[in-house]
Amino acid sequence: MKKMRGIFKDPRGFFDSADIDGMKVATNIVVERAAKAAKSQVTVTITGDMIMVSDDGKMLDIERAENDLSDHFHCDLNKPLDISVKDFGLSEDTRVTLVNYCSEFMNVRTFEYNGTSNSIEYSMRFERGLPASNAPNARLISDRKRGTSIHWRFDNSLFYNYTHEIPVSYFKDKLEELSSRYPQKRFALCIQPDIADPSTFECYEYKKG
Repeated sequence: MKKMRGIFKDPRGFFDSADIDGMKVATNIVVERAAKAAKSQVTVTITGDMIMVSDDGKMLDIERAENDLSDHFHCDLNKPLDISVKDFGLSEDTRVTLVNYCSEFMNVRTFEYNGTSNSIEYSMRFERGLPASNAPNARLISDRKRGTSIHWRFDNSLFYNYTHEIPVSYFKDKLEELSSRYPQKRFALCIQPDIADPSTFECYEYKKG
């Protein structure tokens, strides 16, 4: 795992730039994955410089994604990488792992509905791409819930000129586009620019464009 972190220390090789534009490409990976996996709903929540993307569809298999990524990259750490995400036929789950390696932290929660009135929630925290615990935490919840929630903050030591968050206009345009591509699904954008002030909270919904 530590070797993998070394391989991914420069996001320019994967996201074409190490500034706001690269962060947009990385964010797009997570949002697109949620849109494809969702059964009916995708919610993007922006709190300060943290992003959370939630869906009610297929669970993210983080362990399988890590293994898939290891199979694709056997790199010499002494040589610069000259590759990008689009150069590989990686699954959406595996592409999310690339974002993980370029984040200060990433919290992943998945919900497995067991066909009764309960679901199993699995949660795992990563810090700069490495697991903060040896195994996911699991607990039974009294809710018929399924899907994935991914919460992260980009690593400002990797993304240079990290003086501003991704513009809200990017998220509005992206969700409007997705609502046209997936008219049977609903997309919501929730924004709270000031973490300490709940009154700054705003929410928008996009459906059928």
